[in-house]
Amino acid sequence: MPDCASEDIVARRRTSFWSRIYRLGLVFASLFTVIYVVKLFAIGHDVSWGAPGATIWHSFDNAVTHPSKTVQLGFNFIILGLSGVAIYVLPMLIAGVSQIRSSEPGDTDWGVKLDDVRGQAEAKEESPEDRHGSGNPEGSSSGRE
Repeated sequence: MPDCASEDIVARRRTSFWSRIYRLGLVFASLFTVIYVVKLFAIGHDVSWGAPGATIWHSFDNAVTHPSKTVQLGFNFIILGLSGVAIYVLPMLIAGVSQIRSSEPGDTDWGVKLDDVRGQAEAKEESPEDRHGSGNPEGSSSGRE
């Protein structure tokens, strides 16, 4: 006699599988509906809801029955795939080879002090009430006229 725990695991797996199948079907149905509506507005006649599925099947069948097209699509897939990977990998490879060091804010000290930066001494001397407004009726928040 099977115990309740193993039955629960099987039920959860079955529910998970069928919910994924349902979601996949919903995605395909939504995609077919969007394609149908676009074709309906573009062409206006002789459009069926199942036409996208037939078009996908015809394209797959055409690729299988014509090997030269399959080879050409394979080369395109390889070339575009490698170039896409190269866009992401090559900059990291160049940074690794040239040993560029990354630093987080606060990790390094560049030797620049607050007193060295022009205009920062006045900003440091201002109080928070002056910067955010102290209810001055004239509207002047800096105190300087």
